[in-house]
Amino acid sequence: EFTETLTSKSNLICDDEWKRRLLGTLLMLGLLIGSIIGGRVGDRFGRKITILWSHLILAPIVMFAGFSPNYQIYALLRFISATCQPIMWISGHVLTLELFGKEYRKSIAIVKDFFAPMSELVLCVIIYTTRHWTYIHIWAGVGILIPLPLYFFVPESPRWLAINGRVNEAKEIL
Repeated sequence: EFTETLTSKSNLICDDEWKRRLLGTLLMLGLLIGSIIGGRVGDRFGRKITILWSHLILAPIVMFAGFSPNYQIYALLRFISATCQPIMWISGHVLTLELFGKEYRKSIAIVKDFFAPMSELVLCVIIYTTRHWTYIHIWAGVGILIPLPLYFFVPESPRWLAINGRVNEAKEIL
């Protein structure tokens, strides 16, 4: 049994049950908007910096959502976090494909995509062992920060650098 959930805290039952369903709608709307703008943001600012900023925005928003004083703030934070996720995913996928040659792309995409279901498995363990919605949010936010050190090791996309007139930097990476 959970000691407290968003549904119990905000009393999202009976006449207010529609608010719980609205959270799912906001999630899907955020994913849609993030998917539409994700590629453009990565093309404009670079894959690497887009991933960094998505992480830096997403982690505290997920953590703070667990401390939301009311339903409206929680709904807003959920929408923002859902918008950041596909922006990060798209830039990460494109960066992965642009860093590796054609012969390695399929293999590296399989390796990269292995971590998404593993993170969901870890989240299931966190939910099973943590019985309060606030702590689940804190652990999820911490989990978002785990790949952050890769920012200092993974180079920017040579293709993006070359297209944006930074040919010498692209040659160094290649």
